[in-house]
Amino acid sequence: MCAERAGTASRSRSVAANGTVIEQAQILTTHNLATLVHRVGTAPRPGWAGLAHRCFVTVCRLTARVYRNPRPLGTIKDAAYAWRQMVFHLSLCPPE
Repeated sequence: MCAERAGTASRSRSVAANGTVIEQAQILTTHNLATLVHRVGTAPRPGWAGLAHRCFVTVCRLTARVYRNPRPLGTIKDAAYAWRQMVFHLSLCPPE
C-alpha cells in the first residue's frame, strides 16, 4: 500500500524511491502512534486536545521559520510531522 501511494515503480530500489515509501508508511501510521493508543491503551495526561494544541503551536512556530529560509525543507518536514500528529490527536478527542 505504501509503495502504491508513493507512486514508485514496483521494482525500484533507489534511495529516493525507498524514502518516498517510508514517508507514506509514516503518514499511514503516524509514526506508530495508533499502535500505542489502541494496543497498549496509552492515555496522555494533558489529554488528546492538549496534545493537539501543543502540535498546533509547534506547526505555527515552524511554518513561521520557512519565510525567506534558503533551506526550508527540514523545517517543512518537521511541520508536516507535527501536523499529522495533531490530526491524529484530534481524531481521539471526544466529539464535543
